[in-house]
Amino acid sequence: LYSKSITFLFDSNDIVLERGIGDHQDMSVSTIAKLPLRERKKEMLRRAIRTAAVKLFRKKGFDEVTVAEIADAANISVKTLFCYYRSKEELLFHENWFETVVLDTFARTKNRHERAKNVVDTILADYDDGSSMRDYLDIYHKCCKDSETLRLKAHKVWGDYENRLVEYLAAEEGVNASTLSIRLAAAQYVMLLQAFTWSETLDMLKSGKRGAVEKVKKTLHLIARQIDNR
Repeated sequence: LYSKSITFLFDSNDIVLERGIGDHQDMSVSTIAKLPLRERKKEMLRRAIRTAAVKLFRKKGFDEVTVAEIADAANISVKTLFCYYRSKEELLFHENWFETVVLDTFARTKNRHERAKNVVDTILADYDDGSSMRDYLDIYHKCCKDSETLRLKAHKVWGDYENRLVEYLAAEEGVNASTLSIRLAAAQYVMLLQAFTWSETLDMLKSGKRGAVEKVKKTLHLIARQIDNR
């Protein structure tokens, strides 16, 4: 559950800031500075490649960008790029911010019947703060909307994510992973997270209308309540 995830997050200067899982969790600039020189160079190159890719995806669309163009924009060879990322898709689906949010929320929520609600509140608070979450949702939505290849990839990623949630919840509750209620709970969690990538949700959040965020929160809390009360 703690590996194979998706994310790319940006600060206001388009520098990629990873909030992933495992080795790269909360990898701030100050954290990178403390790494051994070789690891520091590798981490900065990863970010440079991803930053170059995202700028191109924004400008041309995912399908129109080639690996060679990304490598050229990052001032490296294609061979070097493939040492860090196995495919163009991996540049987009890389380390799962959503999964981190869910697991972090699980860890800090003492009452299990408030976890889904807290997941909603965490993501909306991040979005409302004007953080990189807005960039993440916009780019994810745009790239997947414009690319059938990415839509298929996203479908697989969400399916894999659901399966890992099934394993997590089953282990937590000490039941068989094939239990129907566990599968339904995992599927509901995935739908709750997917809701943040829907155009209907993003249109409301970006509308700037008074109370738009609260309206989204109220709607998603209805779904969260069903999960929390199972």
